[in-house]
Amino acid sequence: MAGIRGARGWWRARRLAAAIPAAVRAVRPALGTGSDPLLARGELISARRCWYCSIDDVGLDTWVVAGDRLACGDCASALLGRGLPYVRVMALHRGRAGSPRRSLGEIYHALVAFKERHDGWEGLAAPLAHMLATSIRQVMTTAALPAAESRRGGPWVVAPVPSFQALRPHVRILTALAAAELPYEAAPTLDLLVKRVDFVQKGMSRADRWRASADAYVLRRRWGRSRSEVRGARVIVTDDFFTTGATLAECAWVVRSAGAAAVYGAAVVRVILAPGERLLPLRGRQARVQLREVDARGRAPIAAGDGVLWLRFACVLPCAAVHTAGPIPVPGLDRLAVHRWLCQCGVAHVIRLRREWLGGTKECVAVMLGTRRPAEILVGVAQEGTTFA
Repeated sequence: MAGIRGARGWWRARRLAAAIPAAVRAVRPALGTGSDPLLARGELISARRCWYCSIDDVGLDTWVVAGDRLACGDCASALLGRGLPYVRVMALHRGRAGSPRRSLGEIYHALVAFKERHDGWEGLAAPLAHMLATSIRQVMTTAALPAAESRRGGPWVVAPVPSFQALRPHVRILTALAAAELPYEAAPTLDLLVKRVDFVQKGMSRADRWRASADAYVLRRRWGRSRSEVRGARVIVTDDFFTTGATLAECAWVVRSAGAAAVYGAAVVRVILAPGERLLPLRGRQARVQLREVDARGRAPIAAGDGVLWLRFACVLPCAAVHTAGPIPVPGLDRLAVHRWLCQCGVAHVIRLRREWLGGTKECVAVMLGTRRPAEILVGVAQEGTTFA
């Protein structure tokens, strides 16, 4: 038995090595050290996240607590309808489009540079693969199959999301590198899935992504071997970004139809969309307000003059409440204003606001919330020129 395991291990190593370009092997440092500075510059997903899709966006309106699990509105609706084809998705970092916090874009831009093979892309392989391996290990550690699926002892299969005709093999490369950090029972199968329709999701709306992904992925035909590898197994589908979940959902349906016991997802970055406009109450009317994320120092830009603002933030676990506190008058320059906002769960949130001068004609409002600042605070400001619905 040990000899068979050794032969399988040797063959697995050969297949993984063949998936790693020579340019990456030439510069790749030792994996698992966590010493690359890129690891420290990314924004980690907060502990308050959707249990199913790992989103922690306070811009979402609906959150639900079921037992000890927090679910976003999209996942809750899916569970009540057709159901989610995957059990859980884990991602290590987050990135928000248009964020003023530079750290939210660090890992995102590194992934884009690796995918497009920009200058120095070879050196990004090891830290990005380490992040993906961490997400995979988190899936394996916290995985819990539904009660109806009793085949908990099935093998683990790790399969990357494929690209059309292998034109962009970056996820395959990262999965092959990440496999070096995974336990032996996590068997990487790099060619399990095939993408048979060529499309690029960048710039697509959520609905367009789901339409484009429908029936775009199939199981690779290898004399029935693919189905035998999947049948009864717990499959982890890996990807670089997880945004709407369209790609993972389609791959999960394909794998489940082949007999997988359960499907999970592992990604490097959970993409959060930019916050949009909101209609918020102001003096008996509905003001159209653009929400913005505060920067790394908790500040939001404002114009000179009077105005009001709203703060959008999440309560602490296990409460599902997301608050939009306001309207609150913008304090005078260098004045500290303190407000108290009571949550439905009984927690009192103390809001501290200070208006600061940044030089020239630039001003901002510094926001502090309670003794522990939430992972994210969105601010909406209404001053001169605000439109009403």
